[in-house]
Amino acid sequence: MTIDIREEGRRALEEEFFARLNFELKEKLLAEMSRREAIIELSRASGIANEKVLEILLDAQITPGTLQALSLVPLVRVAWADGVLEPAEQEAILKAAAAQGIDPNHAGYDALKSWLTEAPSDTLFNTWQNYVRELGMTMSKDAFAKVRVEILGRAETVAKAAGGFLGLGSKISAVEREELEKIDEAFEIFH
Repeated sequence: MTIDIREEGRRALEEEFFARLNFELKEKLLAEMSRREAIIELSRASGIANEKVLEILLDAQITPGTLQALSLVPLVRVAWADGVLEPAEQEAILKAAAAQGIDPNHAGYDALKSWLTEAPSDTLFNTWQNYVRELGMTMSKDAFAKVRVEILGRAETVAKAAGGFLGLGSKISAVEREELEKIDEAFEIFH
C-alpha cells in the first residue's frame, strides 16, 4: 500500500484551512457576542432601548463607564469653538466634571482628558446629539427640560470662562454663541 504524498499534503492543507476558518468564525462569534453584551450593558446604564442609538454610542467608544462623561461633550465643544482650549475653560470643564463625580478614578475621566488634549471630531458631537434625541423620547418633558437647562448653563459657564478683553465686551464670542445655539437646537427636537 503506497501513500500518496500529494494526497496527504492536500489533506493537511485542507485541515489547516478549516481549522483556521473555524478559529476565525469562533473569534467573530465571540466578538459579536461581546458586542451584544456591551449593547445590553449600555442599554441598562443609559435607559436607552433603541438599538441603533446604542450601536452609535458603542461605535463612538461610549461604554457604561464613559457614558456619564458624554454629558460633558457640549462643554468641550464650546471650549474648542475658537480652535483653542483656554486654561480657564479647561478649569471650568474639570470643575463641572468633578461636580458630576468624574475624577481621575472615574472610568470616563480618560475620555474627558483626551477631549481636553485634542479637539474631538464632529462625530462625537453627533453622537451626543443622538443621545439627547433618545433622552428626549424616554424622559418626561419636565425632566428633559431640566437636563437642557443644566447642560446649557454649564456650557455657557465654560463659554464665559475665558471671554472678553480686559473685562470689557461680551464674554461669549460669536463662535461660542453659535455652538451654544447648536447645543440648544439638539434639545428642541422632541419638546
